[in-house]
Amino acid sequence: MRLLVLSDTHVGHPNWDNFGDRVFARAGEMVLANPPDVVLFCGDLVESRDPDMDLEFGLRLLKKIPAAHHLWVAGNNDIEFLFGRVPILDYPKALQELAVRYDVHLLDHEPITIGDIAFVGNFGYYDLSLWKTPKVHDPCYPSTRNSLLRDADKFHRKTLGISVMDLFNFCQQRLRQHIRQVAGKQMVAATHTVPSSEMLLYDHSPKFDFQNAAMGWDDEKSSHSIHQTPGLLFQFCGHTHRSKQIERPGTAPLINVSGQNQPLEFDL
Repeated sequence: MRLLVLSDTHVGHPNWDNFGDRVFARAGEMVLANPPDVVLFCGDLVESRDPDMDLEFGLRLLKKIPAAHHLWVAGNNDIEFLFGRVPILDYPKALQELAVRYDVHLLDHEPITIGDIAFVGNFGYYDLSLWKTPKVHDPCYPSTRNSLLRDADKFHRKTLGISVMDLFNFCQQRLRQHIRQVAGKQMVAATHTVPSSEMLLYDHSPKFDFQNAAMGWDDEKSSHSIHQTPGLLFQFCGHTHRSKQIERPGTAPLINVSGQNQPLEFDL
């Protein structure tokens, strides 16, 4: 099985010099002679001020990549298209109803088995655990964990009607439920947010230190770590806009595909 993976194209972003368009064009060129079996997108399709360049526009771009199957994990920008339309915990169903119009499968909704390989995925979300006390204080950003949590909860309850930890637990529980659902099979797992502090830059700037809080969670400290799932072949993520690969002896590599080098191809 041949797999093509990409993420965080943010098509239409006003300051990205058509980055997303170039990634999709590169994907089309890469697979023209030999289409992959599966295309996996790890979240954040579009980010545009043009009302015509909406989430459906991004799904149409994804579907244009020649492949037998098109899989999608929701990113924060994707979910923002639902704000004010449906309760946040209904996002898997709402986005899947949109995805099926374009023959795209949302992994947040349910896993899928293709051949003898199961694909599972989820937004993942964040629990603030990747934040570390900044070495340089900046009054624009929280400097303690308590103030960070207070501000995050205030935003979440006002915008989404739910606490940050309730949304994180919702995403994590669904992901692990889906992993159990396909237990015993060889597996590819994907999230939008990152499951490791090794994916992040620390002490780069107060802004970076603050943003790290919303990058993901520490899967190493989880009682049900994804990377320890039997039969796991690859674990993918995005969100940081920086490509990186972490080799873990005895377990599947963790690969962030969201940088300049995408799309990436893999043989399963």
